[in-house]
Amino acid sequence: MGIPNQKYLLVLVLFLSGLNFTVAKEAKTDSLRQVVAEALAAKNIERLVDHTYELGLQLRKLEAYEECMERCTQALEALREAGHNYRSGDLLLLLGFAQYRLNHYEDALASFMEMKELPTEAFEERSVANAYNNLAKIYQDLGDYNKAYQYNIEVLRIHESNNDSLEIAGSLYGLGSILYYQQNYQDAFDYYQRSLSICEAIGNQKVVYSCLGAIASVYIKTEEYDKALEYSKHSLAIAEELSYRTGVSYALQIIGSIYEGMGNLPEAKRYFLESITIKEEVGDKWSLIGSYLALGRVLNELDRHSESLKYLHRAKGLATEIGSKQRRMEIYEAFAESYGKSGEHRLANMYLHDYIALKDSIITESSVREMGEAKTRYEVQKREDQIALLTTEKALLETEQKIRSLNFYLMGGTLIFFLGLALLWFSRFRMQKRLVGLLEEKNEQIHRQNKQLELSNEDLQQFAYVASHDLKEPLRMISSYTTLLKKRYNQLFDDQAHEFMYYVVDAVDRMQTLLDDLLAYSRVETRGGNQRWVEATDIMAMVTSNLRAASEEKQVDMQVHYHDLPKIKADPSQMVQLFQNLISNAIKFVDTEAPRVEVGFQMVQGRRALYVKDNGIGIDEQSKEKIFDMFHRLHTREEYEGTGIGLATCKRIVDRHLGEIWVESEKGIGSTFFIALPEKAIAQSELNNQPALMG
Repeated sequence: MGIPNQKYLLVLVLFLSGLNFTVAKEAKTDSLRQVVAEALAAKNIERLVDHTYELGLQLRKLEAYEECMERCTQALEALREAGHNYRSGDLLLLLGFAQYRLNHYEDALASFMEMKELPTEAFEERSVANAYNNLAKIYQDLGDYNKAYQYNIEVLRIHESNNDSLEIAGSLYGLGSILYYQQNYQDAFDYYQRSLSICEAIGNQKVVYSCLGAIASVYIKTEEYDKALEYSKHSLAIAEELSYRTGVSYALQIIGSIYEGMGNLPEAKRYFLESITIKEEVGDKWSLIGSYLALGRVLNELDRHSESLKYLHRAKGLATEIGSKQRRMEIYEAFAESYGKSGEHRLANMYLHDYIALKDSIITESSVREMGEAKTRYEVQKREDQIALLTTEKALLETEQKIRSLNFYLMGGTLIFFLGLALLWFSRFRMQKRLVGLLEEKNEQIHRQNKQLELSNEDLQQFAYVASHDLKEPLRMISSYTTLLKKRYNQLFDDQAHEFMYYVVDAVDRMQTLLDDLLAYSRVETRGGNQRWVEATDIMAMVTSNLRAASEEKQVDMQVHYHDLPKIKADPSQMVQLFQNLISNAIKFVDTEAPRVEVGFQMVQGRRALYVKDNGIGIDEQSKEKIFDMFHRLHTREEYEGTGIGLATCKRIVDRHLGEIWVESEKGIGSTFFIALPEKAIAQSELNNQPALMG
């Protein structure tokens, strides 16, 4: 017998190490069970509670939620009989978490609500935050997004006061999830990115895994499948490295959804089945519903109608069991699609009606408004805390100045005393004047921001709701049924019917584009408070990547050069939108010559300004002042497509950054758009001299 291969020796060592670790965990758990039994027999309440809590934590790690629930219930009953509150809050927190993971939502809510009624000495502030976090998750699963959002805001406030980076990241992730289920994908993406940045900085891989999967889900909704696949495979690798089976099942489902979106149905089916196998083993009912739904959709597309209905009915049974409105809404939509495809139109219409009714009850105008109000209250409280801190610093400074003057008097004598007193008075006068001025400035700033937030939340959120819900939903139904008509009755149409169908599809597409542009315009003030230093070169790299598909679709050889770009302080997402809108005009308003765009940085009229220069058709002199007006078009729709909102959005973004935008143009030669930001928002020290070309 030869010497074993080193590879196999390594595998054997790793296996034995894992086995030893598992045996050690089981030994610790058994030891804790024995200690708990002894404490219960001896009626030693404090010892019973302490070791039950420790055992509960161990059982939670092992995902043994049934036993965890039983142990916590036993200890709580002993506490009630003894008339004590000792660590009862900690036990209720563990109990509620176990009930939540077992999908006993009503019991979990009762446990967390009981915890809220306890005196503060029964638990730590961190436990309160954890309870609120779990309440947010439960309400989210039940479809009550308003309550979920408000509890998450409370959690975020607690963790920010403690400067707990990991928990802040978790709260941001929770807020992103709520907005995702409300179909506000852009704001959800922003929250996920903020959470990911924090977790990568502190090295918490488990939350990094969650953020990567969530970002991949957003990319699926925006049909950016390459990016979605990149993020989801990275998420899967981390889950496998951590031996986190639930996480592996989630990642597999996301990858399956990507292949479903790409039209690779056999591959999607394979990933969904792998995900279901794991979820059925661990008993994750909430997520299992999603996998059943996904597999049902794929089987329906593969014309395996009876199999599709089997999985949809499984999903329906679980959703009824856990009482989730969100899941029932998704199930109704899937049933409508399945029955519609099989020609059972009565059942399809029935489920479509149920879907729309339930969706209207979940995503309501009032819930959107109340979530906006909760966010406003949170922002106002943060600013009030800043004012209080400034006032405290002022008082400390005054005290310090008094102590210094007293010491100076004792050491200096009479002459120095009078001189010091005079200097102290003058210094204090200047300091007080500066601090009072600063305080007044902050108060005025906060007052303006509060008024702006109130108006923005009342008007723009109302508009966004109407546009996204009341307009987009019927538009989606028109598009769906038109597509269905084309697929099923195309051969029966005569030439005139085909012409009419073309007009309907074209009108729907133009209306969809108009709604998207209006939403982008409305969100400029309600989104994007995250202004930070960013390389303009990085902004342009994202823009050129996004526009590559547009140039290919128009079959033009577009080139974008960018060079000598500075570092700027701005909202990155809005800067991407700004330059993307400007450069898109070069693709749209080109005559015969291939589009050429130059983006740079130079002194203009005594100011440092970014510029976008193209070789398009140009703008006549009398139209220069009007092009930034809402709905202003220089050409008919037959000549050049568009909504007349893109440049208005650009001006709104620049105004928000306290800058100025203008254009210089010559008819038939091209146009140059200039963007001058405030001096303090442009770093002159580091310029990027890296020319780039998109071809």
